[in-house]
Amino acid sequence: MKKIILPLISMLIVSISLFAYIKINSLKYDYNFKKGNVFLAQKNYSNALKSYKEASSFKNNSDIEDKIKTSAQLIRDEIKYNSAINLMKNKEYDKAIEIFSSISNFEDANNKRQECISLISREKVIEAKNYIDKLNFQQAKIILQNVLSLDSQNTEAKNLMESCDYSIQGQFHESKSKDLLKTIRGVYKLLVDLEYQHVYVYKNNKLIKTMLCSSGMAGYETPEGKFKITDRGNYFYSDKYEEGAYYWVRFHGAYLFHSIPCDKSGNIIQSELDKLGIKASHGCIRLSMEDAKWVYENIPKNISRALIY
Repeated sequence: MKKIILPLISMLIVSISLFAYIKINSLKYDYNFKKGNVFLAQKNYSNALKSYKEASSFKNNSDIEDKIKTSAQLIRDEIKYNSAINLMKNKEYDKAIEIFSSISNFEDANNKRQECISLISREKVIEAKNYIDKLNFQQAKIILQNVLSLDSQNTEAKNLMESCDYSIQGQFHESKSKDLLKTIRGVYKLLVDLEYQHVYVYKNNKLIKTMLCSSGMAGYETPEGKFKITDRGNYFYSDKYEEGAYYWVRFHGAYLFHSIPCDKSGNIIQSELDKLGIKASHGCIRLSMEDAKWVYENIPKNISRALIY
């Protein structure tokens, strides 16, 4: 009888011990998990991560793994956030914007990014006004274009851009347009000024639109002369240059009017957008997305001519 009872007692003791061990571990898991949640709510991410890791030592599952990943990401974001705040204090807004844009878990990061955009836009608008006062409308437009690339709804920048366009149109019309228009035929005439990086569009010799552009850089100069506007397309991509563009309109061989270059995924390349207004292309005439679309939709072939000088 004893031979039977003793093993049963031993098994019972082992079972009770195992149950107690599991129960204690479960309680420790729950305690550390809840403690981690409290720290997370308090935005104390380091202690939250520590508590979750402690909980995982007692029980591991998908919930605790997600909490550990979230806490670790929040710690990284907090470091980046504080770094960006310091850059803001030092007025290094461009760098701060880049960092704030990379933070996904902080609600305030986007607000701070917008604040940086407002601050840098305000500085650039003041800089543009100084150039306007000096009648350097071309340089003012380059700066304002940069403002609008950051904040497309900036009303002051839009109004100043329009004012610069009118001023440039007036200067251009008085000095060059009459003689140049006589040299080419066509209902629509596109005069491309390589010196000032502008395209002036005329219909029946009446100016209807002015556009900022970027022509060919050194070694890739845009050909000068008189050209007929021909075929067009919605999009192309060049493996050679690893760039594509929207709304292309041909004026001579492989030379086109088209949008700011985009990557293989069709996204505008910001660094190329920033160059609008200076010579930067491989020979084509780059325009903003809006202006390229306008040319694509409004300048017909055969009855349109381009004069590039």
